[in-house]
Amino acid sequence: MESLAFEITARPIVIEDEAWIATDVFVSPGVRIGHGAVVGVRSTVLHDLPPMRVCVGTPAKSIRPRLAHEN
Repeated sequence: MESLAFEITARPIVIEDEAWIATDVFVSPGVRIGHGAVVGVRSTVLHDLPPMRVCVGTPAKSIRPRLAHEN
């Protein structure tokens, strides 16, 4: 679809409780960051991230549990 007005098609970004988002992170519209997730510096979040996981990269991917005693 072409538009001369360039309307914004916005979708909400949901950041659940206790999630941490580091500096210079891009979060795409429509993404949910799970409860307690941690997103590393300069990551690009293009898809939903799971709860209680450390996620980094471009695109951001889960690399490990947030807490050492979880698997």
